[in-house]
Amino acid sequence: MTESEFCRALRGTVAAARQTVAAGDFVDLAGFDGEVAALCEAITRLPAAAQPAIAAELGALLGELGELAAALTAQNGVEGGTARRRAAQAYVPPKTPE
Repeated sequence: MTESEFCRALRGTVAAARQTVAAGDFVDLAGFDGEVAALCEAITRLPAAAQPAIAAELGALLGELGELAAALTAQNGVEGGTARRRAAQAYVPPKTPE
């Protein structure tokens, strides 16, 4: 797999994660950071002539990651707010009859 193909595959992973989040489900990105690290390592070995093409691929991946980050932030804001309220209510002393 070339570096460009690898980058496109990672974009596919991010797109699938965005669809999962859009459906209201949680996404597991365990290992994704290792894949990105492997791509970055491979890119360092590319000849200078190949750098402009991979730069465009990386820019597209960065855009996809930004959209995923926004979707996760929105999901966390909705889910997190509800969870925080429930957790806070658990520590409210019960009302006593007067």
